[in-house]
Amino acid sequence: HINPKHEKRIQNYSIDLASKLGEGTFSKVYQARDQTKDTQVAVKVVELRKIRDLGIEDLFWEEINIISRLRHPNVVSCI
Repeated sequence: HINPKHEKRIQNYSIDLASKLGEGTFSKVYQARDQTKDTQVAVKVVELRKIRDLGIEDLFWEEINIISRLRHPNVVSCI
């Protein structure tokens, strides 16, 4: 289970902020748990401020558009 001090909840996902799996220019990926399915997942948390500061909002929305169309049992949809 996730230590409550390091937990962030988004919809039905409990994100473990102490378990960072990766990091990019404007996002971080954390280990999380889908509370509905009781399964482990990875959740990408995007820092919108950095996207605006870098002036890449169009690129970001293009990526979101592509990701939102992905359908695979191992890929969590956009939330």
